[in-house]
Amino acid sequence: MKKIIKDNIGLAIAIIITVIIVGWMWMGITSLFPDKNKAEKVFNKDHKILEEVVSYLEKSNSNNNIYFSEMMSFDKIKNKSFEKAIEELFKQGYYSIGKEGNTIYFRRWTRGWDFSAGIAYSINGKDKPVIWELRSLEPLSEAKWYYYEQNY
Repeated sequence: MKKIIKDNIGLAIAIIITVIIVGWMWMGITSLFPDKNKAEKVFNKDHKILEEVVSYLEKSNSNNNIYFSEMMSFDKIKNKSFEKAIEELFKQGYYSIGKEGNTIYFRRWTRGWDFSAGIAYSINGKDKPVIWELRSLEPLSEAKWYYYEQNY
């Protein structure tokens, strides 16, 4: 009996290590797929910075669409606090920030070339955010804030 256990201890250890590695990989892969719960956690963590960006964009009198991406230069932004806030969001994994009509959006997740998701804000609070190629829109815990998914 001791010989059987001794001979199979390596196999048992290999199986346990394999299960642990597969579990970690599975958790890593599933963390790439956003959902409302993940968005709520990110929203709560980044709330202060998101509010700062929203406050600035709401006050901008521009009726034009505004778009920022992590690859842009922010030299023309006169408000250093706003510049610092959007730079911090890009450091934390956001891909783009924009204002279109009644909507301010923060694109946070992408999967391939045809899917993205993020957090959106309704400026007037009465109308839901309007996002191009919207797939789903779910309210977050705070009024005016939503989790969205879009297809391209």
